[in-house]
Amino acid sequence: MKEITYGVVDSEAWGSLAELKTKMYVEEGWNEQYKNFCFDIPFLHAKGPAGFEFISALEKTEGVECYKHASVQMLVNYHWKTW
Repeated sequence: MKEITYGVVDSEAWGSLAELKTKMYVEEGWNEQYKNFCFDIPFLHAKGPAGFEFISALEKTEGVECYKHASVQMLVNYHWKTW
């Protein structure tokens, strides 16, 4: 089975489609199929009260069930890379 990988492209919800395309595509086009998901998660990714509260809640969570969700994985990775 092929490994599932993901990346995060952060953009404004009402941003320019052209700008989003420049972040997602290379000039030659794309060479693999992909699925595009949009998570409406204002403030959870940012270095602010909501972001810190989110990470704090994850830290206190017993078990790892919540980490199976791609949205949680993406947020954790985004925090790791940008904080």
